[in-house]
Amino acid sequence: MVYRSINVPTLPLVRDDLTILAQIIQARFDYYCKHASPFERDFVAKISTIVGLGFIPALVDGEAVATYQSQLNKFIQYRNFKERQGIIPALSLGIAEMVSLGAFLFRGLNYPTYYQYFALSTRELVNSTVSGLYANFGDAEKLKVERVLDTLFPKHQK
Repeated sequence: MVYRSINVPTLPLVRDDLTILAQIIQARFDYYCKHASPFERDFVAKISTIVGLGFIPALVDGEAVATYQSQLNKFIQYRNFKERQGIIPALSLGIAEMVSLGAFLFRGLNYPTYYQYFALSTRELVNSTVSGLYANFGDAEKLKVERVLDTLFPKHQK
């Protein structure tokens, strides 16, 4: 099977949406920097899984590898985020960009089976953060988060 590169001018998320997603990811990093938790290891594993699954369509696409890989290298370098807490905002934005690019590229692959785990893992991470760390979010903020997730992972897809 031959795959062609996707040459569509925009990614699913605009800058404001990327910022929302990055803030949610950053909240989790910040929480684990300030609290000892047995769930930190699970968080790092889930983020690593999401980032890894998002890289698959970039590899298949070929042209997106360099874009994805620059953020991936940052993630690998700073995976032990507690040692370099100053990098957390940039790391969180990089992860949000990788999720957005991965979701975009999965569309071009017609949503293969492993897309479901990518989408589900990302939704679970975001929703658990919003319900836990951002429990005081109002309805407007929750709607923004849901809109971001629906933009990334349309419910009508596989």
